[in-house]
Amino acid sequence: MLFDKRHNRIFNVLEQVTEVMEPTFKARIAAAMVYKNEIIAMGINSTKTHPMQRKFAIPKYSSPNTERIYLHAEIDCIVRSIRKVDDDTLRRSTMYVYRSKIDMDSKKTVGAMSKPCPGCESCIRSFGISKVCYSTDDGYDWL
Repeated sequence: MLFDKRHNRIFNVLEQVTEVMEPTFKARIAAAMVYKNEIIAMGINSTKTHPMQRKFAIPKYSSPNTERIYLHAEIDCIVRSIRKVDDDTLRRSTMYVYRSKIDMDSKKTVGAMSKPCPGCESCIRSFGISKVCYSTDDGYDWL
């Protein structure tokens, strides 16, 4: 699906974040938790670790070195969100995930596939977040 006005503002913010962040293994991924059209928390992928990332890591999709499970943007976003809002608000929120890449023809930053991995999807579901919108190579889609 192509971006529409409802989601465009959030994806524009996430795009700006990914343009200025340092890539983690060439990936620039940012996530935002949105409640009533307001961003309540954001997260980015990084080489830092977190106990929640370890809890939901699925070995096939994670680093083969279990001591180095890198923090995904979705889990970073959830960790930051639970510090700010109650469980009910979190369940009624929408998570947005955006990945940027450099278009080889135009040399500009464009959106790319950012569907959450199975480990992140499991974490998202465990917190009752039912609405997740993620960027694709040609717009966005929903989990």
